Amino acid sequence: MIQDIICQTEKITSPSGVPILRREYFFSSHSDTTTPDSTHRPIDEIRIYSFLQEITGTPADPKTFTSNYAFSRTGWQSWDAGWETMADERTPRYIPFLIPALKKYIEVPESLYKKDKEYGQFIIWLRWNNFYLVAASTGNTPDACTTDTTLPPVQYELCRKTDTITCRIYSTGKTWKSGDKTAEISFFLAKNYFELKETISFLFHDSRFKNLAFLGKTPGGWESWYNHYNKIDESLILEDLNALNTTGNLIKCMYIDKKQPVVFQIDDGWQEGTGQWEINKARFPHGFADLTAKIREKGYIPGLWIAPFIFDYRVPFIKRHPDWILRDKKGKPIPAGFNAPWGAPIGKEQPAGPHNYFVLDLSRDDVLQYLDGLIDRAINEWGFRYLKLDFLFAGMLYGCFKNGGAAYEWYNRAINVLTKRTKANNGEPVAYLGCGMPFESSFRQFPLSRIGADTKEAWDYAVLKAVRFNGRPSAYISMKDTLGHAYWNDAVYKNDPDVVFFRKENCTLTDSEKELLALVNKLFAGQIMYADDPAHFSPADEAPLTQKILALYDKLEGASFGNIRIAPDIYAIFSADCKYTGIINLTENEYTIAQGDLQKMAQLQAFGTVTPDAPHYKQIAGQGKIVETAAGFNLTVPSHSIYLQEKEI
Repeated sequence: MIQDIICQTEKITSPSGVPILRREYFFSSHSDTTTPDSTHRPIDEIRIYSFLQEITGTPADPKTFTSNYAFSRTGWQSWDAGWETMADERTPRYIPFLIPALKKYIEVPESLYKKDKEYGQFIIWLRWNNFYLVAASTGNTPDACTTDTTLPPVQYELCRKTDTITCRIYSTGKTWKSGDKTAEISFFLAKNYFELKETISFLFHDSRFKNLAFLGKTPGGWESWYNHYNKIDESLILEDLNALNTTGNLIKCMYIDKKQPVVFQIDDGWQEGTGQWEINKARFPHGFADLTAKIREKGYIPGLWIAPFIFDYRVPFIKRHPDWILRDKKGKPIPAGFNAPWGAPIGKEQPAGPHNYFVLDLSRDDVLQYLDGLIDRAINEWGFRYLKLDFLFAGMLYGCFKNGGAAYEWYNRAINVLTKRTKANNGEPVAYLGCGMPFESSFRQFPLSRIGADTKEAWDYAVLKAVRFNGRPSAYISMKDTLGHAYWNDAVYKNDPDVVFFRKENCTLTDSEKELLALVNKLFAGQIMYADDPAHFSPADEAPLTQKILALYDKLEGASFGNIRIAPDIYAIFSADCKYTGIINLTENEYTIAQGDLQKMAQLQAFGTVTPDAPHYKQIAGQGKIVETAAGFNLTVPSHSIYLQEKEI
């Protein structure tokens, strides 16, 4: 066992009979430590093949459990890579030469990265065809701790050369005492995709989701980002508000006409400055109370975007509170990330790199009081009931906190304050959407959360692709994350996959790509948001695709879908009853698969067995063609598209 750590092991069983090996790790030093942790503390080292035997009670079959396993890494926060890699692949590493601050988005602070290792956080798996060896950090589930306590996030270090996984905790700044619990990790082996999801649901599901009931079964609505971006004002918002229920847009047809709850969200651009969370009166001269009243009159839920932990160094607010800035040992403000509008290029008003923004010291009680007041104003003075709290990962950066300690402890305290109001003063319910947040440290307080990178009205972002930035906004990366985290939906999080697009104006996505994005969001996540301009809805350009997608949504309602990555950027998809099967092709080339192989993979992932029948299927969505060959039938799917078929009775 790792030095200074003792492990207690308990065997439990899921309701469906899956054996789970739960390990609790405690600090075992003979005396309390006096020096805070300075790096990621190792707590365990797992030898994969002997560990399989420990879980199952039998030796690992070398024919099944070869060294060619796939690896799913989860990612550190919303915008970190959250997809699976095959045995011969590695997650692309960002080239930080031009913009080093972007690393803050995708790397755990104080990490010890090595080129010959692969890294994951929170929940990971190794996959051999349809077998999943899963490690899930469950120390922060409600039954393992209270809302006032938290354990440090777990990071896994996979070495393929030795087939070992080293488990570490991000506890920089923590001073441990004898007997302190440092982590809890639950390990299990699932025999197919739905057994994986069912077991994860058993480990994480609880009453957190009840607070979202007023948003409906599948929350959805309109938001101002991804079209207007930060160029918004009162007249534009009112124009879209008044048009939302008068044109044939997705939200009207899917939610308003069916008397379902609708979120109407005002995104970035309303404030005086980042960190200066006051209403920009030049843009919104009548303030927010009047505007949210108009939103409620329409029957919608008023929503607002805020990034509470971060600030542009130039805003007057931070000039009044220079002692609230998180600083390093030399007294310099710690950059939290890069965003061109949120920082000066160079000069006195930019104490770090060009266009960097910064973060508050969350250990300070006066900062917590300020954050509490900010949320109270947004809810009880301005009238919002759905708050998107963004760039939360900045709260996990380590610095010279006024009150010492570890970042994860102060982050937990801060998000408890941010989300403590489940109702407004008038009794109306309130919901919070987490975004850009560290997954493991956020799921209790933010059951509704973004689980992938921002999407975009374009397939990819060429400049950021060139430097291998895995958190880049793009439809492509967003869908990879949504597919990779699909097994979380309604278990760990209600997954927010970001938005869908139908417009032709200010959008380069093809109809095939729009259909693909719309179906990925519906089948593998839990919220549908729309950012097109309803006031400029074009019946000729947008209505046919909108109606096509709505018909598919209705047809597929209630079906539970899974996916398996069968090649780089190629996914087999299937419903739990195998009524629906298909292929998602995110590559630049067409992809061909034998239809019999697709059905075999789908059945293995759904049932763990293959039935001998060969049912007929009909295409119901997407692009593709079936060609008869001497060996059977081949399915060919074009690039950037989905093919979905239904079993004929």
